[in-house]
Amino acid sequence: MSSNFISAVRGQHVSAAPVQSFLDDNSFPDFTSSSLALFSLGPDVGRQVLAEVATELNKQACAELGFEPDEFEELGLAAQIHPDSWSLGDQSPERAVQWFIERFPKNETIYNDLPKWYPIGFIGVAEANWREAGVVLVQYDAKEGEMTVRAILLDPSNAGAALISLRQGDDDFNNIKKFHEKS
Repeated sequence: MSSNFISAVRGQHVSAAPVQSFLDDNSFPDFTSSSLALFSLGPDVGRQVLAEVATELNKQACAELGFEPDEFEELGLAAQIHPDSWSLGDQSPERAVQWFIERFPKNETIYNDLPKWYPIGFIGVAEANWREAGVVLVQYDAKEGEMTVRAILLDPSNAGAALISLRQGDDDFNNIKKFHEKS
């Protein structure tokens, strides 16, 4: 199911207009405290499974940074479930990636007006057995008013480290793919 989602969205083009303020060179915000939204991509993945995934990804990310859990939480969790918008499983994959850009409430802020949500990517869980199946990383690559959707299946044993490296700007999507993609 994850591979079907990835195949359906990889290379899709979407307008950058809804997130342009996050992409402008003059006002590019600091995403180092932003959380990637965690979504269900399948009918068997409920909030309880997503909570389990979030806990594990954040534990891995915290360990990667060498932080104490309370320090990590203060910095900003790597992955969170949005309280209202958490399931994309009732939409086609193509519509789901479009919905995230157009409708997901990206303008919530945390301290110092930093974005609470990472605006150009999210995590999807397509199967309840995510520890074997992996988790999907979707990222939008912006180029001149348009964005191309990139998606890979992350190895669940180190997905949290991948997310924190991406969020902190230590790695780009290609390095995440090279070192953290599930084989």
